[in-house]
Amino acid sequence: MQGYQDYGFLNASGSHMHRWLVPAVLGLAGALHSGARVLDLGCGNGALCAELLAKGFDVTGVDPSQSGIRIR
Repeated sequence: MQGYQDYGFLNASGSHMHRWLVPAVLGLAGALHSGARVLDLGCGNGALCAELLAKGFDVTGVDPSQSGIRIR
């Protein structure tokens, strides 16, 4: 992809911004029923996807980062 530079994920841990992102997304997702399908565009290493899976959602994550996708 022209102009894209891979982030270079090293592990499955959430980044510094997950401290604020995850509670906000889970707050919004609380209105959805268990098993609802969720698409995470730009999922990186899948850290948010893992949180959503743990809450019972059917999650698909998409990201151009090869290093992030390989982790999950």
